[in-house]
Amino acid sequence: MLELVALLALVAGATLVYILTGPTGFSAIIGAGGGLFATWRAQRGQDLGRECRKD
Repeated sequence: MLELVALLALVAGATLVYILTGPTGFSAIIGAGGGLFATWRAQRGQDLGRECRKD
């Protein structure tokens, strides 16, 4: 559920930037936002994997 909220927040932010800056700003924010989301998601997956192991 948290991933959905984060993704929708990024889309809403991208829409606002598009309205304010046009297509150039939109492509920049989508690229940066997508990279940040992927990094956050990958890090969260590593944290969850650490919790599952009981070494």
